[in-house]
Amino acid sequence: MSLKNRTTQRISTSLLRVHDEDSTLVTRMSGDERETEPGKMAIAPAAKDRALLVLLTGIHAGQVHRLDERAPSVLGRSSDSDIIVDDAGVSRSHARLTKNAETWTFEDLGATNGSFVGGRRVRGATELRPGDRIQLGPNVVFRFSVTDESEAELQQKLFDSSTRDGLTQLYNRRYFDERLVAEIAYARRHATPLCLIMMDVDRFKAINDSLGHLVGDSVLRAVAGEVVRVVRTEDVVARYGGEELVVLARATGHDAGARLAERIRAAIADLDVTPPPPASEVKVTISLGVAALDEVPQGAPDSALVDLADERLYAAKEAGRNRIVTGKEAT
Repeated sequence: MSLKNRTTQRISTSLLRVHDEDSTLVTRMSGDERETEPGKMAIAPAAKDRALLVLLTGIHAGQVHRLDERAPSVLGRSSDSDIIVDDAGVSRSHARLTKNAETWTFEDLGATNGSFVGGRRVRGATELRPGDRIQLGPNVVFRFSVTDESEAELQQKLFDSSTRDGLTQLYNRRYFDERLVAEIAYARRHATPLCLIMMDVDRFKAINDSLGHLVGDSVLRAVAGEVVRVVRTEDVVARYGGEELVVLARATGHDAGARLAERIRAAIADLDVTPPPPASEVKVTISLGVAALDEVPQGAPDSALVDLADERLYAAKEAGRNRIVTGKEAT
């Protein structure tokens, strides 16, 4: 069969069959085109495998970390680490993962509480195999795996679906409750400040009743996005319930938390929400309550911090809305 009688077809991610005039299956490859012998079936190239660490313990269990093949990845408690592991039993620079040709190497960096692969303590470097469990110190366990990008994305979606609110894409209430316990324990252990800001969209029920739930959903998404834009990357922003959102700010005291709350309030007051047609732009405001951990008595339940911020949120509502209450207004 001559080349001039062949039919050429580009192949992307689908399986394609191309026939010439003699009904012989052919394809040609040039760049992303491929040529096969008569009677052979063309198959799209397999997706590139990715190396992953999947966290198996703690409140972030299920979180997926993609490993960089081009440079070593350092795991540790330090903010300079490539993969930050927020656990007291993990050293600041605990371990390093490196791609060497076709294999991955795990190296303990002299961590105080040690590193373990497959249940055995690692002193120096060891080669990893897919499925290996990596333990950092007494509490943190990862699973090392090598998979294609589609499975990596599925793993990430499964984690997000368990920790994120479907409407706003903020963290959900379950995640917040678990994170609150961890952050309070961290703040007390390290004697660092912690601030919680509760906020509520003013007259949200009236928006839903008069303009419909689609507009209400647009308002919540817009407010959530603006709050995320204003706060720091390390702050936790969650949907607490209904139209209530919460910000948990590590290493932030009462006064700094009040300033952050005011920046959030001002940003929302300037926000123009554009809902789906035929509704026109909607202006919204929020009320906020601010509470700091050092205002809560030692020995009080972790929920006491939420209760205090919630009380101040409703005081802001009672005082006329579109304002913050910090607890210092009466002094």
